Amino acid sequence: MVEENDLTTKLFKLAGYSNISATFMLNAKDSDKKMYLAVHISRFRLVGMMDSGSDLTLMHKSLFDKLKIKNFKNFKFIKGMVVKSFSNNDIQILGSFQCLIKLNETIPGISILIHVIPNIPNTPQFLLGNNFLKAGLAHIGYTGDIKNPKANIYFKYPVEHTGDIIYERPVDIFLCEGVCDIEPYCQANVEFTLCAAAPVIRTDIILITALYIDTIGIIPSRTEITYSHVLGAYTATARIINLSGKRQLKQLVGRFELINSYETVPLENKNLCYLNTLLTRCPLGREVLGCSDLHEISVPIYSINSTNINESELRINDYDSSDIISAKEPTYDGEAEIISEIIEPSGGGLDIPTIIYSSAAEAINLTVYPDEVRNRIEDIFIKKYPQVVSLHSLDAG
Repeated sequence: MVEENDLTTKLFKLAGYSNISATFMLNAKDSDKKMYLAVHISRFRLVGMMDSGSDLTLMHKSLFDKLKIKNFKNFKFIKGMVVKSFSNNDIQILGSFQCLIKLNETIPGISILIHVIPNIPNTPQFLLGNNFLKAGLAHIGYTGDIKNPKANIYFKYPVEHTGDIIYERPVDIFLCEGVCDIEPYCQANVEFTLCAAAPVIRTDIILITALYIDTIGIIPSRTEITYSHVLGAYTATARIINLSGKRQLKQLVGRFELINSYETVPLENKNLCYLNTLLTRCPLGREVLGCSDLHEISVPIYSINSTNINESELRINDYDSSDIISAKEPTYDGEAEIISEIIEPSGGGLDIPTIIYSSAAEAINLTVYPDEVRNRIEDIFIKKYPQVVSLHSLDAG
């Protein structure tokens, strides 16, 4: 019998005992998933979200700059052109260019017009619109099991070709997965595989971090990426640490972000002065992460405890409620002259009662207050709380 040494095989055998599944973040509803397609432009592999409802193919300015397409002679700057989004918002067009989009590196490209737009947060950086599908005489369909259909796309031009659609949720395209076999309290470098629909190109620099605190910690790691033809996705390296006293064989899920514009300073003696200057301007921050309920951490870690208030009101006593929480403090409009007679008790201000009166009106003598505040005193101390017939000086403060 051949011994199985493959780490992935071992992990699947341990799936029933693992605290974290590599797909725990990927159990998505099909309705949340979008179709992505990997294409090639100017020697770069990039992934675009397919949208047959968009007449145009759109590209973010940041991606346009990374591809260095501005060097193309046919790029045209456009002023004043605006298109409408699906939500009826105006999107400015910065420029456009004609280029070849290749479905892979071995077949001819499809010539289409791409419009460049400003970077819009939480939107795809590259949108393959209906003009791309028309130019390639393409149609999208589904095959396989009716309960778990697989999306695919078929092109008739310039040559017949079936493309592989990547079917993912937009929130999952910044996740990465890895596996580890690590001894207690040790550190190791682990290769992570980015989502096949990750919005990256080969020149990007990324930062891999943890989703939450767990038995295996992911140390924030700056890394380059490399495309794997076998996996059909980019890979990157991150540093991990075993925070338990046991050997751990686990699947890992992390997240990544692009840090191309970040400055990198090696931690070396010759850079100490410069680092001190940078830290003065950009102090170190701490990231607060949630903690897995099933962790086996056996080393001290910082923790933050929080208390949630479920009540809409907090009763202070029988007559009062917390105005801060209930937001019931009365407000007033207009102007009033602030003078010493209003502020200082000796000048006719509020004389704190120390005896019990028969009513609030008796306890508060409105005649001693200037006209500017008399109505407000009446609203606060008589109309709002008519049952309060005495105020201790500490309460009044």
